[in-house]
Amino acid sequence: YLLKLHMRANLREVNRTEHNDSVHILAAHSMTSMRTELSPMDEETN
Repeated sequence: YLLKLHMRANLREVNRTEHNDSVHILAAHSMTSMRTELSPMDEETN
């Protein structure tokens, strides 16, 4: 019983970590998109 509870807790932790990662990636992507839209000239010079 204790082991099952522990595994479930681990699974929840993993899910939360994956969720945070995807949110972080999504946020970084939208930030990059906004920056590209705001300054296309900067994109070309780099």
